[in-house]
Amino acid sequence: MAKSFWGFTLLEVLLSIALVAILTAIGFPVYRSLQQRSDLDVSVSTIIQAVRRAQIKAVAMVDDSSWGVAINQERAVVFRGEDYTNREPGADEIFELTGLSQYSGLAEIIFAKAESAPNASGEIIISNGYNSQTISINAKGMLNY
Repeated sequence: MAKSFWGFTLLEVLLSIALVAILTAIGFPVYRSLQQRSDLDVSVSTIIQAVRRAQIKAVAMVDDSSWGVAINQERAVVFRGEDYTNREPGADEIFELTGLSQYSGLAEIIFAKAESAPNASGEIIISNGYNSQTISINAKGMLNY
């Protein structure tokens, strides 16, 4: 078999290209799965951070008001006031969520001023279509995830 200019045969080049293609075909789904899991973990951490932020502001009686967090598909909003609808928009802190395709459970959690207990306890279920995680908040304001 004749050698090419660089010292590689056509068969060696084709085998190398095939090997790279096979490794790429195997590696891409694994990478995608890890990326989706990472996005879900970031969304869970962001929601936990937002809930804790509202709780801390309520306990510290920031602006002598109640604080809450409203969660939807795209973001978690820490707000000042008794509920999200009648909040003071100028005090909003927005936490963007990534890779979230489904959200269910508690949509609004309010902490009365000087208290760490929420107005509601329950679960927040976050899913990206492949994986899901549950955040539980109890009557005392403790989070389990």
